[in-house]
Amino acid sequence: MRAFNTNTGFGLLVNFNRLGNGTHTAQVLVNSVPQGTPTQFTVTAPRRVPDAGIRPDHGAELPVSGPTTTLIWQESQQNFAIDR
Repeated sequence: MRAFNTNTGFGLLVNFNRLGNGTHTAQVLVNSVPQGTPTQFTVTAPRRVPDAGIRPDHGAELPVSGPTTTLIWQESQQNFAIDR
């Protein structure tokens, strides 16, 4: 009897905000054959989503006027981080 490794999986980073507001459906395909049950999800996107492949810098005054903090977009994390 052959043993199977059940500790396997996959990952995919997707910016769902680019799909636009509303209800969407995701379906896994293996060799173009649907697997499992389609899953519906709802997207509520922010007003502006950074473009893929760029690193926009943004100045922000936190929490009030005074020193400026520069935020950078971390595409792999889909999040802003403090640069300086």
